[in-house]
Amino acid sequence: MVVDSIRKERINEKREVEAEVFGKDTPEPSSKPSNILDRFRK
Repeated sequence: MVVDSIRKERINEKREVEAEVFGKDTPEPSSKPSNILDRFRK
């Protein structure tokens, strides 16, 4: 259970970084992953 949560956190961090890097050029697509990440955080 703990390992799975750590893996999810790392994947979310990678997605956040990718959204920051690539999201600047494409604001609309980057908004969707951020909403999904917010759900995982809550």
